[in-house]
Amino acid sequence: MTHRERRSRVRSCGVRVGDPPRWRGHLIFIVSSAILSGLYFVGQQIIAHSDFWAHVSSHFSVRETRWIGLVHLKSPDMEKRFQYLSGAPMLHLDMRELRDRVEREPWVKVASIRKDLPGRLTFFITERRPAAVEWIGTSETFLRDEEGVILQKGQGNKERLFHDAFPNLPRITHFDAARYPQALLLASLLSDRAGLMVDMIHSGDLVVYLPEVTLHFGMEDYEARWNAFEKIESDLARRVVSHPTVDLRFSGMVVVETL
Repeated sequence: MTHRERRSRVRSCGVRVGDPPRWRGHLIFIVSSAILSGLYFVGQQIIAHSDFWAHVSSHFSVRETRWIGLVHLKSPDMEKRFQYLSGAPMLHLDMRELRDRVEREPWVKVASIRKDLPGRLTFFITERRPAAVEWIGTSETFLRDEEGVILQKGQGNKERLFHDAFPNLPRITHFDAARYPQALLLASLLSDRAGLMVDMIHSGDLVVYLPEVTLHFGMEDYEARWNAFEKIESDLARRVVSHPTVDLRFSGMVVVETL
């Protein structure tokens, strides 16, 4: 039988060529009904157990914060600043955002946080270390760390408080971020001298004020230049020179100016 004859015979039986089988429509209906029924059942289960999940969420909520590594910061102060965490759901806390918020505290250099279920957050803190007290004019002072970050601001007699709390810190003035590391290096070299202040007002010169003398160091060879001054220091004292200015920036030569 040829293909044309077969098509003619199928038409004579009342069946259209290309029509899908009737059972396919029934199958689609059955599957769709089953899916809808399953979704309805799952929804009912979620509603039925909503009280359970609410109970779990309330059980794992923040009831305590613990602070480890604090030196200058105090636990009660940190607990007060972050008291908004009390009752927050432990399982839904954004730990990255919380860590960033802790590290925005001036004294905090690095922070990490651990969840101690069911209800405690433990904060591990690395604090910044004070490195210098900056004088602004005659009344305002900044406490800075080794990177130049301002840890604390003060006015009036606050410098006295800084000095009492950190008696070995050098004093600086006219802060400049680019030359601040050199200023700290120079201050450490002269750390045994009381009343030291390093001035960064001149771009190519670090000026050191001591109670009895003013020294110009330039921007290099600090140790050699300090040694050069020490060689003439006793001679200046014997001559009773009133607060001289000593320029150490010239190679092989010390220039002394007197009032």
